[in-house]
Amino acid sequence: MTYHLDETPITCWTVRCFVSDPDMRVAVISAVLSEVATKQDVRDLRQEMNQLRTEINDLRREMRSLIRWTITAILIVWGSTVLPVMMRLAGII
Repeated sequence: MTYHLDETPITCWTVRCFVSDPDMRVAVISAVLSEVATKQDVRDLRQEMNQLRTEINDLRREMRSLIRWTITAILIVWGSTVLPVMMRLAGII
């Protein structure tokens, strides 16, 4: 199996040679450790996710409120204009 690091092909045999050299071992471990998420990183991500969930719930509540107001406004306009005209045409008024 061949892996690529900075566009340079590295075979499993090459990796074994790297691991046997102490300086290269430290370099590989340092490179890998810089990419590993810590417990604090995970905590921060969970906190950010909880904040996003709260924000999404707030937006949902706001959308529901706006939809209710819009439907109410449509019904009031319809009831005050269209309904009297229809009643007039039907001879009720």
